Amino acid sequence: MRVMGGMGGDEAELQGQVRSQAELGNEERIMGGKNTLKREQRTYTDDFRIEVYLAAPYSHQNPGVRARRLERINRYTAKLIRGGVTVFSLITYTGALAEKDGLPGDWAFWKGLDEAFLRMCRVVYVLGLPGWKQSVGVAAEIALARELGMPVFLVDAGSGGVVPIAD
Repeated sequence: MRVMGGMGGDEAELQGQVRSQAELGNEERIMGGKNTLKREQRTYTDDFRIEVYLAAPYSHQNPGVRARRLERINRYTAKLIRGGVTVFSLITYTGALAEKDGLPGDWAFWKGLDEAFLRMCRVVYVLGLPGWKQSVGVAAEIALARELGMPVFLVDAGSGGVVPIAD
């Protein structure tokens, strides 16, 4: 496995890295005109796709564990955004809403929204926090990404290094 650079580097290098990883899955999915992706009777223009879908474990019985996970997910999402990468992280964008308004934190509740946004992305990054291998949501996100032919990468939560996740 080739380890790709961490998040501490040059912003242009980060953008190039994410875009080259996203291209790994695009060749098989281009079916229409230039830069047009057709899937499930919908046509998406490649120019409007989100570059990275960030998956990570969140649910836990202990509110302190959830809070620490949310903090690390938010920090990594912010690094991607600062690097000029368009990123979607369901946990970042809905975590406060879920906690404040008492919404369920389990995969069953968030599945539909999660899958809709994942389909709009080019590549999946899995933030390798403790518990990612046991997470029902992360496993489902990886499975859907594979079904769609999207590349999936594991992000080392410490170093920020990125490696492909083998099938």
